[in-house]
Amino acid sequence: MKVSSEYLSKIRVRFKPCRQLIRPASLTTTTTATATTTTRLRLMTALLLILLLPRSLSAQGYDVFIDLEEEGTSLDDTKISVSTTNDGLKCDRTFVSTNEGSRNGTFASPLLENQEGHVRQCLFTFVAAPGERVHLTFNMFNLRGTPPDGSTAGHTAMCSHEYIDLYTEIPDSEPVDLIHSPFGGRYCGQIPPRRRVSLYRTAVLGFFTDKNSTTTDDLLFQGTYLFFKDDQFQVGTPVPRTTCNFTIDGLVKRQGDIMTPTYPGVYPKDMTCAYKFVGKKGQRIRLEFRDFDTFYGGPHCPLDAVDVYDGLDAKAPLIGRYCGQQRNVVIFSTEHHLLVTFTTLKRTADSQNRGFLAKFEFSETFVKLDFISREDSKHDRGSECDQTILSRKGSSAVVYSPNYPFPYSPGIVCKYNVYGLQDEQHFERIRLDFEKFDIPSADNTCADGFLRIYLKGQDISVTYLYEKHDHELCSNNVSSPYWSEGQRLSMIFSSGQSQGSGFKARFLFATEYSIPGTPSPLGGCNFTYMSSSKKRGDFNSPRHPARYPSNLTCTYNFILAGSNENVRLYFDQFKVRANDTTVFYGSYCQEDWVEIYNVFYGGREVLLGRYCGDSFPGPVESDPGSIGLKVILHTDEEGVFNGFKGRYTFDENDSINRDCGSNLSVPGAASGVFTSPKYPEKYDRSSGLLSCSWQIHSARDHRILLHFESFSIEGEMETRGCAAAAVRVWKRLDEPPVEICGENLKAEHETFMSEGNVMKITFTTADKVAGGRGFRAVWTEVKTPALVGGYDCDEGGQYFRCANNTFCIAKQLECDGNPNCGLNDGSDEGEHCGGVRYQPALNTLPVSSFSRSQWVSPPQTNSRNEIPMCRYGGRRRIFSGAPDVDTGRLCFDSAHDFVYRVPSKAAAEAAQHQLRAAAVRTAAAVRHHVVASVDVAPVRHPVAAAAGSTLHESASALDRRRR
Repeated sequence: MKVSSEYLSKIRVRFKPCRQLIRPASLTTTTTATATTTTRLRLMTALLLILLLPRSLSAQGYDVFIDLEEEGTSLDDTKISVSTTNDGLKCDRTFVSTNEGSRNGTFASPLLENQEGHVRQCLFTFVAAPGERVHLTFNMFNLRGTPPDGSTAGHTAMCSHEYIDLYTEIPDSEPVDLIHSPFGGRYCGQIPPRRRVSLYRTAVLGFFTDKNSTTTDDLLFQGTYLFFKDDQFQVGTPVPRTTCNFTIDGLVKRQGDIMTPTYPGVYPKDMTCAYKFVGKKGQRIRLEFRDFDTFYGGPHCPLDAVDVYDGLDAKAPLIGRYCGQQRNVVIFSTEHHLLVTFTTLKRTADSQNRGFLAKFEFSETFVKLDFISREDSKHDRGSECDQTILSRKGSSAVVYSPNYPFPYSPGIVCKYNVYGLQDEQHFERIRLDFEKFDIPSADNTCADGFLRIYLKGQDISVTYLYEKHDHELCSNNVSSPYWSEGQRLSMIFSSGQSQGSGFKARFLFATEYSIPGTPSPLGGCNFTYMSSSKKRGDFNSPRHPARYPSNLTCTYNFILAGSNENVRLYFDQFKVRANDTTVFYGSYCQEDWVEIYNVFYGGREVLLGRYCGDSFPGPVESDPGSIGLKVILHTDEEGVFNGFKGRYTFDENDSINRDCGSNLSVPGAASGVFTSPKYPEKYDRSSGLLSCSWQIHSARDHRILLHFESFSIEGEMETRGCAAAAVRVWKRLDEPPVEICGENLKAEHETFMSEGNVMKITFTTADKVAGGRGFRAVWTEVKTPALVGGYDCDEGGQYFRCANNTFCIAKQLECDGNPNCGLNDGSDEGEHCGGVRYQPALNTLPVSSFSRSQWVSPPQTNSRNEIPMCRYGGRRRIFSGAPDVDTGRLCFDSAHDFVYRVPSKAAAEAAQHQLRAAAVRTAAAVRHHVVASVDVAPVRHPVAAAAGSTLHESASALDRRRR
């Protein structure tokens, strides 16, 4: 009694008669009696089992049935084929391959009478001759139940009343051992099993049913069988003690097929096959999978898989791992060795995949790979001549056609895949130039040979014939350069029957910065914006609004078309990395930063500012005399931010309101006041684009103290920057200015001290300015203690020493109504002034009412070689011109930008008339100039006093109108 481990719910008890190996002649007369006795004994034993076995096994869930088998037919060396059909309750059938009989036939479900509904089992055994296999195909299948794989929708998988079990991996043995043979699957329902090919000589089909009866019109299954030679599976020299390991020698067999052990039937589980190809040196191996169908366990093929190695063993480089259903898989070895392994896992899940069929070929005519540059390219392992070119960040590469510069072979197809960098930090485009091109074509239609170029990232890995190419080149229709649209460029070279020397091409990897502008022909992140090309536009950091790359320097050049132009820059977005969140301007920006320069002829560049963090740069305008502006973005190798987006405009100089600035310095000047336009009213867009510039010169041994008494410019330096309006202060002209805006200035930004005798201040607004009250600033010419020999400011009483700041200012500035000592120091306007506030002199005129030549030219000396002075009330005024008997003298008040007219006695009679005329001229010339108060004692001459009073009234009226 044998119980199969795969039959989980059935037990079959079979009786076989004992064969008499030696039958003596003396016993031949008793044969009939002996047979009768044996039959009776078997019947009695069967009845006993019928009574005993069900009682002991039914509780365990087993169905037990008895099969009384008659004398069968033994198989001997004569290979007589017999199909045994049992009568009555017997339904086993055996199909044996014979030399005389048919090698194929049909099988079908048996005709049964089973009125009592007992479970019936029928075994169909197929036995091939040595050197043969069995091939089974089901043509009709209609069993009750739901297949285990759930093929019938809406039903629970269950094969209980009717099913077929398959065994096709039965080792050659006698008798057939199903218990220890791998189970091939259980099937029911209406979906037949896929074709089966035995792994060895034997296949068994087990049919189970409890149906009452079957007729010829009610067949449950039907199929065909075939016995065939197994030499197709002997693909090479078998490896001893293995089932499907072979060595294929290229010297013995140059071409042929390899396949899974039971192809095209369902392949076995828990098996490993190896196919080792060994050629001679100079040969390569081509392997083409004509059919490929394995169990798909996932994208990495963790279950059943075919592995192809570019060498003799599994330590060689892996060409590829394949599973599922594959098409157009063609593999070339790099040299003369190749290994293919096929591995299936041991599992209970059913699979009905057929495996693979592949054709192989050894040949010396396949493309030699020496044309692929080892420095620039890499052969795509597994291909005949495909190669991949990868960027090394801004690098270049040279590629060739096969056998270049000699004629290429016909019928070659090679692919070139070129990749620039693409990640969070980099994005490169590819430029293609041909240095040599010779692919002949008779009619220029490229029907014979061609080179196709793909610039849009098309996939040419498999379906290249269906991908639309961008250019098809042959003959001489080459027009370099070609630029990829993204970071991928591909080419396909197909040689026809007409041979040529091929091509030599060069690839240049250029970083794609996504920056509008004209890139430099030399590459790199360098862009130019020409006024002659475009008057206005945008510029931005690389790949904005995405993050800019690290370890990069980008240059933006804005070039003027002529001296009557200027260029302005406005920043609408700005976020540049700074580790210290309190840092936003100047040399403190050490990680990533943006610098802006004025550019002059001869390559001279003057830095306007360095910016980082979240603080926007203020509006920037090119200086008069410059040829443009330059912007530089620098990033280090660490973290990155979103960068910036800005706008540029090229304008004529007269489109900018420049009437709000002036040269504040004149010989002997000691102090002054200047304000933003409309102060104390708001500047706004109605004023137009403002570009104000004030420049102050002091005596060579003096410095300039600048103090903002009032300041309200839109923006916030430490948070959002000065994008709409900015004041810049140059303490030295050869160093970057300090940029300020906001409502509440820090102490270091309320007062500035020049580092020499020159100071420059600018006020610039953007086109999106909202407006603010502006500023009022006081400048003072000072000496520091170091310049006067310590803290003594005597020098003959010419200076006043500020109490807190220890500055030395001109004595005349004491009690003049302006805080000339700077921040937190009002000592020059203290209580000792007695509350006296000086009125403008009656005989003063604003400097702007006179031409520059009247007071800038060197003063003339008198007969004693002395510079004449105008002295009134003990105050000294520098004489600006030669004495004139008729017109009097012009005296300049260096402290308050006023020219004093001193009438002579001869002209006293006409003084009033002359001064009235001067007032009229003043009103026409002053424009936006604000008349400042002057501390001057009244003129003693009675006529001059009378004339001066009229002028004072005119100047006061003008001042009121200006405000």
